[in-house]
Amino acid sequence: MRNINETQISKIIQKIYDTNPEKFVLIQIGANDGWMCDRMNSFVLANDPKAILVEPIPCYFEVLKTNYKNNKNITFINKAIDSEAGQREMFYIEEKKFQNEQIKFRMENTPGLLKEHWARGLGSFYNDKNNLGCPELKKFSSSVIVETLTFENLLQQNNVTSDMNIVVQTDCEGHDFELLKTFNVEKFCPVVYISEIYHLVRYPLSHPKYRPHPTRGYVEHRQPGGMYTKEEEDEAISIFCKNDYSIYRSNDMVAIKNNLGKFLK
Repeated sequence: MRNINETQISKIIQKIYDTNPEKFVLIQIGANDGWMCDRMNSFVLANDPKAILVEPIPCYFEVLKTNYKNNKNITFINKAIDSEAGQREMFYIEEKKFQNEQIKFRMENTPGLLKEHWARGLGSFYNDKNNLGCPELKKFSSSVIVETLTFENLLQQNNVTSDMNIVVQTDCEGHDFELLKTFNVEKFCPVVYISEIYHLVRYPLSHPKYRPHPTRGYVEHRQPGGMYTKEEEDEAISIFCKNDYSIYRSNDMVAIKNNLGKFLK
């Protein structure tokens, strides 16, 4: 698996868009506020592409709409994507708790950034897979029942077809692999599909799933046994490879159709 950096990812997405803006569509699942740690933010603001931004947590959905209030081509969807349509409980930390600077975990040395705390992006169907499992964060968490729809529902309702240049990004805190399994890659053939699927994670020491390194002891490091297993990562790679993708690693898994490799040069 080859490495890819953020500049290269941005470059290839821009080139895909420039090739035919009318055929381009960006689909972000778990869009959060559209800004924090979001590689698509600058691209969306600069180009105003056709985009479908899905964010189930109500408070972050409102911030998402505000951050993109001047964009004309975005469809905002306040639901979650799941294996079936219905309802499901999600866990998260309310935006107001960050704005009130209540949460300082792992930001003690950067008090000026507390309102931009990385934990704002931890909304998940699970309260133990990601860093919401840390007791320092879990005590601040809340839950909400959200509406769900399937990937197929989403694409049909928004008239997404296989002849479009589809770019997908999922950031679903432990649910990305389940979503990939429900996405019809063979039918819709996204030109780029980015997900968090990675079996090596960096858990803080306080996380219940933290395990010491066999030789390095109790230190923070990338280690197996996190949000996704090695078997899940391998299956994800297999799904893409048999559908003519090259796989790149930039912490996230980045799958790019083989005929677009020229855009990376």
